[in-house]
Amino acid sequence: VEVRIWEEGASSVTPRSRAGVYLAYLEQEGEGCCGAFVPDFLGCIGLGRTPQQARDDLCSALKVHIEAMLADGDKIPDPTVEPAEG
Repeated sequence: VEVRIWEEGASSVTPRSRAGVYLAYLEQEGEGCCGAFVPDFLGCIGLGRTPQQARDDLCSALKVHIEAMLADGDKIPDPTVEPAEG
């Protein structure tokens, strides 16, 4: 599974999912509070004091989340999310 992290304001290019690549969002609220999530995997988040910690936590969470889905016989969703306009 490939995940691309998009940080709001980091680029003027609008991020879009493409085949086999999941779009992840990284949000920072002040100093020492970062979160990351992949909208295609509801409830799967990563948290940390730094953006890198949030990314690392998200990768670990996704691994466990996907392994659990496979063990339960659930279908892994195709990447479908594009950021909302506005």
